[in-house]
Amino acid sequence: VRADQTMDPRVRTSLLLAIGQAYRGLAMHETALDAVSEVLALMRTTDGVSEVARSGAMAQAGDLLTSLGRFDEARPLLERADSLVSNERSVDDPWGRAQTLSFLGAAWLRMGEPERASAYEEEAASFYLTQGSARERAAGSLGDLAVIRRDLGDPDSAEVLYRRAVALREEAWGGDHLSITNSLVPLGELLLVSGRLAEADSAFRRALELREAGLPEDHPGFAVPWVGLAKVSAARGDTARADSLFQLALTRLRTVYGPDHFAVGRALNDRALFRQRTGRMVEAEADYRQALRMLSDQYGSEHPYTLVVAINLAWVAAVNGNVQEAISLYGQTLPILRGQRPDDPTVYGYFTDYGIVL
Repeated sequence: VRADQTMDPRVRTSLLLAIGQAYRGLAMHETALDAVSEVLALMRTTDGVSEVARSGAMAQAGDLLTSLGRFDEARPLLERADSLVSNERSVDDPWGRAQTLSFLGAAWLRMGEPERASAYEEEAASFYLTQGSARERAAGSLGDLAVIRRDLGDPDSAEVLYRRAVALREEAWGGDHLSITNSLVPLGELLLVSGRLAEADSAFRRALELREAGLPEDHPGFAVPWVGLAKVSAARGDTARADSLFQLALTRLRTVYGPDHFAVGRALNDRALFRQRTGRMVEAEADYRQALRMLSDQYGSEHPYTLVVAINLAWVAAVNGNVQEAISLYGQTLPILRGQRPDDPTVYGYFTDYGIVL
């Protein structure tokens, strides 16, 4: 694409966007972002680019930036894409509009704004479900919508959406296609939280088998089902297997992304929870501290991911005798978390813990 300077700019932008999506599928988010950023630059100097095309490229760039934890850079692009896609003329290209809505929904969800994301994902899913050839895209939107329903306290609705997404992907590609794992893994997480360990184990194992069949052996995508299976093992009391799987996942993520990537931080938080629940408080505190540093660097101190890790660290720090630090963490974190999630009963459980520490 870059070698052919005579190529029509509109063809070039379409190809670069497709290339960006492909690189994302390989977990090469920075390279994907380079391709989409080149598209945005081309659009600024090309006449006749539609508003829905501009909004789609901006939303895709914003989505990639949120995947990389670069939220301050993502916000202005997402706000601009919001403005463009709401223009009435965008209904002239319903496919482009739906794709833009999907990118916006996924991005705003990572930005910690589930209500805002919900409206976009619902509209995108509604459109895709009317198109017989769009099962994969419908499944993606339903999966994002399931995350929103889960975060808003409706796990039953989330499970229905995840299972429907699995079925759509099976209809579209057959039962052994890699894309099915994108629905199986979050379904497994939901089942795990609900205490349905056998079903969760089955979902994670199937996801791992499909990824083993469809991905290079050094791909970071194996880490996610490994962590899921580690959590199932921990819930069953098999601490040795859980330890082994957590270490396997962390080693892979560090090798691919580097030691300080936010994906490593999230996996460390998961391992810290496991260590906390098995009474290994000193090790748990060390994991929480590393995770908090990484997530603060990537997401900022007020992102929901960062706040929950800070809360987790506060409790373990108190148990380990660092009471004043725990009081400080609770005091800084809880007012922000309550403002973000005023109706979430989990937040009020954190206030109870704070009261115990005081």
